[in-house]
Amino acid sequence: MTDETSAKEETTSAQARFFLGPDYTEHYANSCMAAMSQWDIQITFGRNDDREGAGRDQKLVKIFLSPAHAKAVSRILAQMVKAYEEQFGEIKTKGGPVTVDADAKP
Repeated sequence: MTDETSAKEETTSAQARFFLGPDYTEHYANSCMAAMSQWDIQITFGRNDDREGAGRDQKLVKIFLSPAHAKAVSRILAQMVKAYEEQFGEIKTKGGPVTVDADAKP
C-alpha cells in the first residue's frame, strides 16, 4: 500500500464517521473566554466589535468539554499553530495576560 493510498483511505474513513448534523453552524470568532469546574471546561467564543472603541464582545457559542477532551483539543491546536508558523512565520500577538474564571458557574 502506498502512502497516497493510505492517505485516501484515512480521509474516506474520517468522512464516514463525521457528518453535518441538522443544527450545524459556523461562526467567525476573534475572542474567547474560558472557565472551569471540577467536571468540565467551558469555552465561550465571541466576536469583538471594537470599531467605535467600545470594546464590546458578542457571545456566539459556549462549548463544554470534559477535561480529557479539552486536553486533546489543546494538543491539536498546538500542532496546528506550529504547522501554521512553520508555513507562514511567527504569529504576533498583543494583549494582556490570559485569565481563567475557575469559579464560573455553567
